Amino acid sequence: METITQTAMQALAQAVTQASTQAGATGAQPGILLVDDDVVTIRVLSQALQDQGHIHFAKGGHEALRLARTEAIDLILLDAEMPLMNGFQVCQALKADPALAHIPIIFVTSHADQDVEHAGMAMGAADFIAKPIRPVIVAARVATQLRLKEAADQLRELALSDSITGLPNRRAFDDALAREWGRSRRCGEPLSVVMVGIEGFKAYNVEHGRRRGDEALVHLTGILTDSLRRPADLAARYSGATFALMLPCTGRAGVSEVVRRILDRVASPDHGEAEPVGRPAMDVAIGFSSYDEQCDNWISDGRQTRESQPAAVCAADIVEAASLAFVEAKQAHASAGRYVSVYRALVERISDQPLG
Repeated sequence: METITQTAMQALAQAVTQASTQAGATGAQPGILLVDDDVVTIRVLSQALQDQGHIHFAKGGHEALRLARTEAIDLILLDAEMPLMNGFQVCQALKADPALAHIPIIFVTSHADQDVEHAGMAMGAADFIAKPIRPVIVAARVATQLRLKEAADQLRELALSDSITGLPNRRAFDDALAREWGRSRRCGEPLSVVMVGIEGFKAYNVEHGRRRGDEALVHLTGILTDSLRRPADLAARYSGATFALMLPCTGRAGVSEVVRRILDRVASPDHGEAEPVGRPAMDVAIGFSSYDEQCDNWISDGRQTRESQPAAVCAADIVEAASLAFVEAKQAHASAGRYVSVYRALVERISDQPLG
């Protein structure tokens, strides 16, 4: 095996960069991560795959995991035998991370033992390639896995999006909220949720027809997405005529401003343009909540900063609080939106009794 000197690594990086640049000249390319502690193997693989994607490489398991988390990777070719952290350990770590588990892995190994291959497949590997490398075989198998990955991504996108509005659906919202909740707790940052729904949507459909009902959903979708100003903000169709918004790093003051923008746009549905003839009037109800430093049970950086109980807050409590506020807004026909604290929702969940 060739010794990985600084000069060798610089030459390899230059060769991989040149190959990736040539591949990217025709447009967006899949990201392919090559993981091997042998410079010669990485060079051979990168040359074989230079027309199939943007090449990244790592000479060890820890570096591979870092790149998988920070780069757009669509396929990983992984050496099974590496020091410190072998390929099987890297595979286990990738498959244990929900954000990375969907990336297909092709093991590259000198072992011909069926037990080794079976163990890799059991971990979730997509394929095995035997050493010594045969470039034509590698290119063909990589092309197959990239096609399968593209098809799986399209199916996943369809499964997580709403066909009428094009927004993420409830499952996608719940997944995103769970990830953002974990991040916000680690960083000690606030998080807000808004529930928005069209008042009397069933009657609206009966009176105006399903086509007009779908148009109302699309119209509200435009209002919601226009009211969100940051890339991390998320709007989703939660259920029926109810939408959910997630606003990271946003406390009560910030979410109140977003609610105000939504209500202003609903009050002026033409967006400054001539209103289409015959568009029925649309009223919405809005409920919202925030988990921030103003909450009685706020926890920052893992430490409770208030002497109040209960403190076991979870992401579902923010949604529950916003849902309670949404129900109250519907009952009161409130035009300014309603706010319910996460603390109140948590107390009601624990006691199973509504607070007066």
